[in-house]
Amino acid sequence: MTIFTIMALTTTDNAIFTMIYASTSWTIHNFFSAKIIVLYKFNNTK
Repeated sequence: MTIFTIMALTTTDNAIFTMIYASTSWTIHNFFSAKIIVLYKFNNTK
């Protein structure tokens, strides 16, 4: 993933795409992580 990002950033055409892809993937990752944590806490309160 890091190598792909560095390679993509070396070209100007892919720089914007890489930034969008990175921010989107992190948003999705954080969203799912938050949901998993909430579900985990909810299940442990029973």
